[in-house]
Amino acid sequence: MSGFSFSKKRDIERVLQMANAPTHATALPQHTTIPIDYNTAGYVYLTPDGGIPARIGSLCGTAQCTPYFIDRLTNELKELLKGNGESQTHLVHNIETDPVPPNTHINALRIFDRVVALKSAAGEMIAFDTGGYCDAAAQPQVFYVLIDREGSDLAPSESPADHSDFPPNTKLIYEGWSWDINTGGETYNSHLWLYMVCDSSFFLPAWIDSNAILDWVGQLPENVGAPNDSWLLSDDSPGIPIDNKRDTLLALIDDKLQQQMHVPYSQEDLVPLPPNDYAADLDCDTFLCSERNPAWNVVGRELRVRVTERSCGTTKAHEEDADGYVVVRDTLGSFLYGRSPAELNCRRGVAAWMHTPGEYECHWLIVWMDMFDEIQVVSDVIIGTLGIEIERKRIDVWRECDLPVEYIEGNTCEES
Repeated sequence: MSGFSFSKKRDIERVLQMANAPTHATALPQHTTIPIDYNTAGYVYLTPDGGIPARIGSLCGTAQCTPYFIDRLTNELKELLKGNGESQTHLVHNIETDPVPPNTHINALRIFDRVVALKSAAGEMIAFDTGGYCDAAAQPQVFYVLIDREGSDLAPSESPADHSDFPPNTKLIYEGWSWDINTGGETYNSHLWLYMVCDSSFFLPAWIDSNAILDWVGQLPENVGAPNDSWLLSDDSPGIPIDNKRDTLLALIDDKLQQQMHVPYSQEDLVPLPPNDYAADLDCDTFLCSERNPAWNVVGRELRVRVTERSCGTTKAHEEDADGYVVVRDTLGSFLYGRSPAELNCRRGVAAWMHTPGEYECHWLIVWMDMFDEIQVVSDVIIGTLGIEIERKRIDVWRECDLPVEYIEGNTCEES
């Protein structure tokens, strides 16, 4: 029996790799003209970051894929290296009209001198979450803007919300003005706005210090050229009230619109603060049905989400970025349609990689999202001889918005 010895570790590894790799003697057809130095019958392939494009018409998609084999001793997938120990890739063709996912191990079949990817039996899917605040609704951050003007009774042509650097997800909760009665406002008038920011990730004090509102005032059309009747920003504006309670905000409104140097004066509420029975504190999740932005009512609306689970055999989803996010689309118009940004926080869902018939571009189609919210409703009111019994239920609803508060003033006992 002959013996062999090796002087280099690399030679030993090469021999072991050859021993563990599958051995198949595949006879090539006589008309094959391209030399082939590998046999794909025993290999699987790892697709690159871009996957393998779909076939367009009669043109197959192709990509350079890395060959792997199953180690006979350990049952591990191991990369098939060249004789010199370097990595290699083989050109793999895709004859399907769907792309092959990126970073995925696939089976392949040799058709003459071409390697063809075999279609998976299952479509690619992902689970995702939308992020955002989850434990509780965003706490409202309220701020006010006050501007003054002399020599004109005309209202400002724009509101602070027209500024490009205005806080996101912000709701107007009050607007009003006051003027000198003796001159009908031609001598002195003030304009006040109160806004509520419902974006929990937005740091309002830093924005207040950024001089964004000062920049907005300077760009008002009526201030161009610095006329004598320019709008001026109040010394303490913009500002943040000490709390969000309604009584505090009412006191702030009276204080800011008070014409201390011009008496008598008059005050008008253009957008009144919500009524007493609206809420003692403002609520970020409260949206009147009429206040919903028409831009939310879009079929095919898209949302960037974080991938939490992927299809078996894949390590990266289609179009997944370096941070693990993809863009999903509500093609069905059933999940994102009509929703405010705050309502899309902390949701979970499932999306499938699909395309519209007749099109070659695929996208992540939302097939399910948990859009249920838990609310309490009064189910019955029982008036007894000794008291009133109120029955409530906790229910899940798919979509909700608030209708205007209806207030019916009662009579006192004396009036009755």
